[in-house]
Amino acid sequence: SSRRRHTRSPGDWSSDVCSSDLKGNSETGLAKGQPGHTLGIGYTLASWGRPSSGFDGTIEIQVKVNSAGNVTYAKYLRGTGAAAANQRVRRSCEQASLNSKFSVPKNATGEKMGTIIWRFE
Repeated sequence: SSRRRHTRSPGDWSSDVCSSDLKGNSETGLAKGQPGHTLGIGYTLASWGRPSSGFDGTIEIQVKVNSAGNVTYAKYLRGTGAAAANQRVRRSCEQASLNSKFSVPKNATGEKMGTIIWRFE
């Protein structure tokens, strides 16, 4: 079960941030569910990586997505909780972001910047 939240923050890449709740599996620390993103209308996650975390919190990864829907760049931007304080979790989320694939709008050209939000509970 996922809940959608809409938040507005002047520092965000997009004024409309949709983020799904990822439920952590206590045995493996694996994120469950679909991550949120801020790439905008027409961009949907077709597939996504599986970061692992034994900690609660959120990880926000700055990404570039090319016109084919591939993530070409992923770098830790910010986060909350113990997950964000753990370098291994941050790296796992960067790698999972690089392994993610987007469906892009038909008129997409060039690269689109945004963030992928991973949530562990």
